This record gives sequence, structure tokens and C-alpha cells, in this order.
Amino acid sequence: MVLDAFYYNDTRFGEYVDGTYYYGNSYNNSMLRENLNSLVIRAAFQNYNELYTGIRYSTTASTTDNNYNRYADGTTNNDSLFVLSYSELNDAAFGFASNNDRMAKATDFARARFRTLGAEYVITSDGYAPYWTRSPYSYGNGDTAIYVTANGSFNVAPVDSVFGVIPVVWLDTNKLY
Repeated sequence: MVLDAFYYNDTRFGEYVDGTYYYGNSYNNSMLRENLNSLVIRAAFQNYNELYTGIRYSTTASTTDNNYNRYADGTTNNDSLFVLSYSELNDAAFGFASNNDRMAKATDFARARFRTLGAEYVITSDGYAPYWTRSPYSYGNGDTAIYVTANGSFNVAPVDSVFGVIPVVWLDTNKLY
């Protein structure tokens, strides 16, 4: 289910942060990542804080559409909430063997967010919505990222576009019992 709708970033162009240049499609410095790990989203899980833990995940080129992707910043993050990468969403071991496996319907809340952000037109008549991956696109100017279309295929869009978000939570299964 698509739970919310966000911009990947509010600007297509990169910026300098502490003397280092980050492209607009850098997940590490994106609004998408910031929003996922904000107090608003974390509040949804406040009663279950002991169940989820941070997970180390990569933003290297191997998680994108091209092993030589110059826009993949190569960082390893340790967030509680994140979105899947292009390579994870293209992996049958994760349950994504076809486009149909990647299709996701928007919740009522996500539909309202799309409407508020002026992007309700991206939701299909039967409720399917496109959603972001954390993978930058490997060609262009560093201002596009890969997303999953409403029909489950992959495409690219400028990072200041609005698409859905499917947060991933890493649960400590030892604490479920």
C-alpha cells in the first residue's frame, strides 16, 4: 500500500552541505528520507518503538539501474524507515518477480496527500499509484530518480515530482514474542 505522497526533493539541483556537493537525486540528503524519519512518521509507530530497529542499507551504484551510476553517493545509512531500491524491487527473492508484484494501491490518506500536492492525476481509476525508490537515475544531470509506475514498471522523473511512498520498517523478530 502506498501510505503517503512526497517530493523526492524540493529542488532538482544539488547543493553543498558542509563543503560536499550532493546531487538533487541523492537519497542520503533527500526530503524523502528526512520525511520518512521525521517525528510525524515515527509517531505512527510510537507504541512499537521497541520492535523496530535501524537497519544498515546502501545507496551504492549496485542498488540502481547501473553499476557505474555516478549519482549513487555510496553511503550506508542506519534508519528505522526507508524505501526499497531499484535492485530490491527487481528481485524475486524479495517477492517482486513481475510488474504485478510491484503494483500498489493508495490509501485514503495518500490520496488526500496527492490531492493536496496537486498530483491526484497520477493515481489510476482503480486506485493504483506510482511510488519512489531510493535509487537515483544514472543518466542526465543528477536531477532524476527511479520510481515505480502505477502499472508496476520502472520509470524516471525529476526529483521535484510527487509520487507515493511505501515505507519499509525493519522489525526485530526476537521482540515479537
